[in-house]
Amino acid sequence: TFDKMLEWLGNEYLAYYNGCGSVQFEEFVLSPGHHTLCDERSCKDCSQQACHSQPEILKLHNDTPIVSFDIELFLSRVDKLHIREIHDRCDLLIADEATKLVLCEFTCSAEKYINPYLHHKNGMQQGKRAKAYKQLMSVIEELEAVPNIKSRLNNYAVRIGLFAYRVKNPLRSEPDAPSPERIKLRDSLSAFKPSPKLSSPTLLTDMGHGFQFRQIRYPDAYDW
Repeated sequence: TFDKMLEWLGNEYLAYYNGCGSVQFEEFVLSPGHHTLCDERSCKDCSQQACHSQPEILKLHNDTPIVSFDIELFLSRVDKLHIREIHDRCDLLIADEATKLVLCEFTCSAEKYINPYLHHKNGMQQGKRAKAYKQLMSVIEELEAVPNIKSRLNNYAVRIGLFAYRVKNPLRSEPDAPSPERIKLRDSLSAFKPSPKLSSPTLLTDMGHGFQFRQIRYPDAYDW
């Protein structure tokens, strides 16, 4: 059934690694309409002062039913069962029935930490965007190491690695809804290239494996 459309992923993954033990599948159907998504685990650990107690990072509009699969929770359970050791995990996998699949990593951070930055004790840091890119790549490679999953993912014509972020304490107030001209993906290559003088690797729009890297900043909306 549609609400179990991604359960095959977990079953194929466990079967390939001869996993024993019980792993629950956290899947939710998002009916056509407007939705807000966040990293619930991180938001629970946050005072939520910066977001005015509105813990949302991605505004999503879909005109067809889609399914949200908690890939981070699934892989963390796999880790605890000692089936695989996976350190870099993104937050969600979202897909429609046959055409588009999106891996999402959510971040809520001060703006100065999004790009590479210099830490007073630890030196140059890669920044939240590069970290998200690394997490997305890790999950893509982990899933595609399973031949049956790789074959199934290749059936999706559109595959996206999405970095969705919200800036804490923005200088301007956030409107209740973005104007039409602000509803866009900031997906130009220059928007997420680190400065050439920094050691952080360049983030390419083409991630390989048929995936494209995109980013969107709250409160802009992602139109499925």
